[in-house]
Amino acid sequence: MAVTVALVFAAGMAGAGAEALPPQAQLPVWATQQFDNLAKREAIEVNARVNPFVLRGDFDGDGKGDLAVLIKNKDSKKEGIVFLFRQKTAP
Repeated sequence: MAVTVALVFAAGMAGAGAEALPPQAQLPVWATQQFDNLAKREAIEVNARVNPFVLRGDFDGDGKGDLAVLIKNKDSKKEGIVFLFRQKTAP
């Protein structure tokens, strides 16, 4: 009984101070760099209204993992998907 209470208390304390990362911060470094460059040219942001907001796969057939990310246009509020490729292919 004491062990159960201690585990429940520890689990509650672990979540108390934890803050969720912003959606864009959850992307790998290579994808964040590509997305930042694209967001400078376009008025877009990661749209985390659904979970998961990112899917992994080899979308260009090069054998490397790519990402499909749900996005939203900041101005028009239109939603879409941007494909971020692991290789030098532009999004």
